[in-house]
Amino acid sequence: MELHEYPRPANDTGIGVHWCPGYATAVGMNRIREFWLPELKAMGVKWVKIFNHDGALDFAELLLAEGLMPVVRIYRPTPNPSRLGVKEVVQIDAFLRSGVRYFEFNSEPDQDSEWRGGRVPANGIDLVVENTIANLEIILERGGMPGIPAVSNGSRWDLVGKIVAHGRKDLFNGPIWQAVHNFSRNRPLDYPYDIGNQEGAAYTYRFYQVVLNENWGDNAWRGRTLEDVNRLRRDRCAPGATTTDDPACWLAYEYFDARNRNHLGRSLPILSTECGYLIGEDVDPRYPATTPDLHMAQTLEACRIMMGTSQRFKAAPDYFFCTAFWLVANAQLGSTSPWWENHAWYSERWPGGALPIVWALKAEPKVARRPQAVEQGELVTLLGTVAHAGDNRIVVVERNGVERARVELDAQSRYRVPGLLPGNYLVRLQGTETAQPVELAPGRREVVLHLDGAPPASTASRSQISGTVRGGCGAVVSLVRSDDGQEWVTMARNDGSFRFVDLPAGRYSLRVNPDGSRVDDVVLDGTNQRTVNLAVSGWGYTIRPLESLNVGSIYCSVEGQKNVTVQIHSGDWSSEPVQTGPIPEISPYACEIGPLDGGHYIVTVDGLTDETGKNIQLEARVHVDKKRPPLVEFVSSRITPDAELARSSITGRLIGGLPTGETLVLRLTDSRAQTRDQELAEDSTFSFTGLPAGLYALEVVDHPEIEGVDELTLDGQNQVMVELIAPLRPLATATAVAAHSVITALAPHAAGQNARLTDALGNEWNQVVSHDDRVVFAALPAGVYTLTIDPGYHQSDLKADGVTGLEVLFAELLPAWVAEVANAGSMPGYSIVRVEVEGKTDLPVHIWKEEWEGMMRRTGSKPEYGPHALEFSPLGPGHYVIEPEGLGVWTDVTLTGLETVWVHFRHSTTPAAPNIVRPCAAKTQPATAATPAADAPLPYLFVATPPDDAAKLIELLRYVAGVRPMIGNDLEEALKAERVVVVGQESAAGQHAANLLTAAGLTVEPFQYEGVSQVESQFHAPPSPNGAHDQQLADEKSLASGERATELKDDRANRI
Repeated sequence: MELHEYPRPANDTGIGVHWCPGYATAVGMNRIREFWLPELKAMGVKWVKIFNHDGALDFAELLLAEGLMPVVRIYRPTPNPSRLGVKEVVQIDAFLRSGVRYFEFNSEPDQDSEWRGGRVPANGIDLVVENTIANLEIILERGGMPGIPAVSNGSRWDLVGKIVAHGRKDLFNGPIWQAVHNFSRNRPLDYPYDIGNQEGAAYTYRFYQVVLNENWGDNAWRGRTLEDVNRLRRDRCAPGATTTDDPACWLAYEYFDARNRNHLGRSLPILSTECGYLIGEDVDPRYPATTPDLHMAQTLEACRIMMGTSQRFKAAPDYFFCTAFWLVANAQLGSTSPWWENHAWYSERWPGGALPIVWALKAEPKVARRPQAVEQGELVTLLGTVAHAGDNRIVVVERNGVERARVELDAQSRYRVPGLLPGNYLVRLQGTETAQPVELAPGRREVVLHLDGAPPASTASRSQISGTVRGGCGAVVSLVRSDDGQEWVTMARNDGSFRFVDLPAGRYSLRVNPDGSRVDDVVLDGTNQRTVNLAVSGWGYTIRPLESLNVGSIYCSVEGQKNVTVQIHSGDWSSEPVQTGPIPEISPYACEIGPLDGGHYIVTVDGLTDETGKNIQLEARVHVDKKRPPLVEFVSSRITPDAELARSSITGRLIGGLPTGETLVLRLTDSRAQTRDQELAEDSTFSFTGLPAGLYALEVVDHPEIEGVDELTLDGQNQVMVELIAPLRPLATATAVAAHSVITALAPHAAGQNARLTDALGNEWNQVVSHDDRVVFAALPAGVYTLTIDPGYHQSDLKADGVTGLEVLFAELLPAWVAEVANAGSMPGYSIVRVEVEGKTDLPVHIWKEEWEGMMRRTGSKPEYGPHALEFSPLGPGHYVIEPEGLGVWTDVTLTGLETVWVHFRHSTTPAAPNIVRPCAAKTQPATAATPAADAPLPYLFVATPPDDAAKLIELLRYVAGVRPMIGNDLEEALKAERVVVVGQESAAGQHAANLLTAAGLTVEPFQYEGVSQVESQFHAPPSPNGAHDQQLADEKSLASGERATELKDDRANRI
């Protein structure tokens, strides 16, 4: 399996984290959705390593739904030597059904702590390889992607080589990957190739002092002087060292890849499942211990390496899929072990509740990784159209079940997805069942795939319509499906019966042609059967066989008519005339003629008149077979003829590559060769209305390359929708990304609150909501955004096109209580329910179940778990209800008698109604001069910088006196105007305001001082040269990054 065939998350940054050492959802899914998931996205995290404890399945599904890739560790304490059991296999199957693909089943088997008995046996690697082969096969058989277990940092165990030596190289034909634990220790990212290790380069006094003076509660140099450190660096340097000599570093992935290519002839995907820097770690005395600022600088640069944006180091290779920085959180994610708290990024130990890397990574621009191994010319562009897309405008491209790209259809229902690797993909229209596989072959620059978003026909096309046409022997019955004009035709049998079979779902109409009754709105679902009776207009007949009467006779009945003359004819022979009258076995209006030989006869009836008094003759053709006598029944149906219905329509649109600069004409032709022409509207639609029943053809005049429709059947009142597809022309590739979109929002009672806008990569914009509850984000590139405003406003899926704007009107938030249930581990022999009610002390909480009155405890009675906590125990198996008194909220839990469960009751908010998202009003009035016309709306005079001399001030005052504009420097007020004149637009503040207002669609112009020349000068300070020591200093720690961390921490503290 090739590297590009493995699933990766959409907009992959390669940034991954290790979630926590305990239960994945110990803090509750609501807390994860409301706080932790936005935090992960803001940091650009796309991979999350989790354990398979209770709640992990729900968490994995949430991650996948939000575009993050879970890597699941099937945890077993001391798993060596053993194989996956039934319990683990059942869990794997459940995760696979939810969409999880990456599984880890063992970790650091070279460590004593991972073995039963506490020691690695002498043949430990062979035992591990035997069990690893068995576990790989188990997971592969189920469709999962198992990982070769990670060994400890710096270990020399070669599990891939051992598997190959055991004769199982064939396993690597499947989707196997390798886990690594490339902890960096306290070494730089380019170790062992850094100048300190290779040459023993000395630290500068400045760098030593900056690290020494960092206020983090410890001494990063462990008391060593600068001379001591530099002597160690000189004495312990290792010229020419590579990762083969020392793989205990960030670059350990290079060491494992070299061995994999030696064994397999190619690279395996390498996923870090634990890595990063740990605060206080000081394994190598040649380098300072990892301080919070050093941790931030080095980890941030590692993320840049993953995204390919580092200016200091080369991008991570394609085979290195992701990091798994240890550790997102410990206590804040519900873990009760204090052992890992010093490693956690989020912890109350750190100022502001988190390490500096959190703030730095949020501020860092996020960029999706690009493949390095494939040249740009080898990438494939997928393009096409989507017919019948309707309101479903998003096309999603998936590979191996993972989303690779999503694009929005343009006005002509076209899509274009550039930069795809060759391979097999699934293309689907979001919000529909439309999906189609496509192969992008190597060497192809473009592949065209057209989709049809029409609701799929019912998989069952087994509906039937049957019935009888009164007087309809041989009558022609037509069936028309109303929505697309498809027609079926059949002929009624001698007895007037008819049947249409194997019909798909739809709405139908039936009629007797040319003259007869009609029935509309017959609805089929693909499986049902309907009975519909029709009639011919005027006189008609049917023929049916009789039982137990004279075999050689023909019986005839004329409805409502006695004493009319009936004769039978065959060639030149005619029978004697017979009068109709009562034959009790048949009807009051029947007669019999016979005996007759077998053969074909004509039955005539005379003596009838029509409504005008004119004589008419009825006629029927009958066959006598000497088996059963036929009965010819003449009947008359009075069907009031309707005026010819002419209420049908044919509407639609032309999609695809429309010819430019040309007015297209559509031509509709009916069955009598009469035509109607119509020009295509500006929005590519057309509409032919007032059409009578009949057969029609539709084409685009003088454009045979656009396929028309040859047969459209109308019944006089149906409406048919048609989409014609023009062949695609090459779509122009944008040379620059437009960044002029604006997203504004109105959030009731949110003035002064923080508003956060994030894109799909995790890039973040922050604003403070203004006094009128509004917030504006301007100069946004095209993309999909999520807007969150404290204390609980949230709107996702905001699609900006880089040009126009969107306005979000948030519904008012209503207070509410919510309950969260989380599994907190196992108990021997009984269950425990711990309850926390946010902000409530001494509040009674009740628990009960059927046939048990229950018990009551008060919040705060278990202070060791928190000031608002309590505990119910011991509890046996059963279904329990927990309810705090007086809050109007309750929840239920099912216990097995062997677990601990946390129930958190928290304050929350819920929107009173759905939010409204609408386009911003376009404001496109052109600007022609600084002074508006007399009938133009008054401009807003935005004073970015005031005049700097008296002459300019006088000129500005004259303008104000003559035009009388609104005046100020409030962007919110300026946005309400249609035209803005900026005083001091050449200044930084003026340029910022002009850019924002222009992006909002306003006409913006500078205030021009007459006779004043405005000159803009740009000064660029030349970069200062850096020596070898300065370069070494940059490799160890960026002082700018440290200063940025301080700024971010101060900003965070101010916000809190």
